[in-house]
Amino acid sequence: METMSISLSRMTNEVHVQFHVSVSTLLERLDLPLLGLEALGGLYRQALANEQEALLIITKSERTALISEKDRSRDAIFRGFSDTVKGLRNHFDPEVRELANRLWSVFLHYGNIAKKSLDAQTAATDDMLREFKRPEMQQAIEILNLLDWVTKMDEENQMFHQLMMQR
Repeated sequence: METMSISLSRMTNEVHVQFHVSVSTLLERLDLPLLGLEALGGLYRQALANEQEALLIITKSERTALISEKDRSRDAIFRGFSDTVKGLRNHFDPEVRELANRLWSVFLHYGNIAKKSLDAQTAATDDMLREFKRPEMQQAIEILNLLDWVTKMDEENQMFHQLMMQR
């Protein structure tokens, strides 16, 4: 029999709820009293009902539209910053190219942050910004005149985080 691995923490809210709806449906087919699991089955169904109710609150929240808009804005800042550094890697001045490649290594390390889940994107952006505060990175950012990008990326990420916490 082949086994399958599932990471519940990687599921979006809707997928997580649907997974548990499927599990609940399968549990209904079992004879839980015969297995001595009747009490656990009831607790599971109640937890699922609570999660479904929470999902309704989240999806109907007035903040959901603001969060989506702020995420798009944050993604655009990330892409613009990344594209700027990528372009500087082709600069005619070898020192500029070397500094841009130093910064580019950080972008490569974190990958396309904009494609990550919302919380993972917030965490990855915070981590990336910490990397950019290292002296050698800070020097490259200053020489390449990219401090505005770093500042804006931090502002957008913090505003996004605040919206998530308010929801």
